[in-house]
Amino acid sequence: MGLKETVAVSQNLEEKKGSVGDAKYCYNIASCRWVRIPPSAPLRTYQQIQGQILIMLLELKGQGCSESTLKAMGRKLRGLARNVNLQDPEAVRTYLADQPGV
Repeated sequence: MGLKETVAVSQNLEEKKGSVGDAKYCYNIASCRWVRIPPSAPLRTYQQIQGQILIMLLELKGQGCSESTLKAMGRKLRGLARNVNLQDPEAVRTYLADQPGV
């Protein structure tokens, strides 16, 4: 399988980007070498997120929260999980700060 290349010019520095299979590489003209770009972190599955929300709701139920509180909190957490990674507190804060009327 050959190397597929694209060329981009940014800040007067030419870089060539390519890929071989799933691996991605970047050729930096300044350093004269190919550098492998690390893959992004795997996305959490919907079932894993739902499981963690359920565990937290069960813990809150054990602490004495009412059913209506648990239902509302579960609904809000699932809505948040659709838009932001709940494992990253800073991302949640940023997301909530950017929402109008919250």
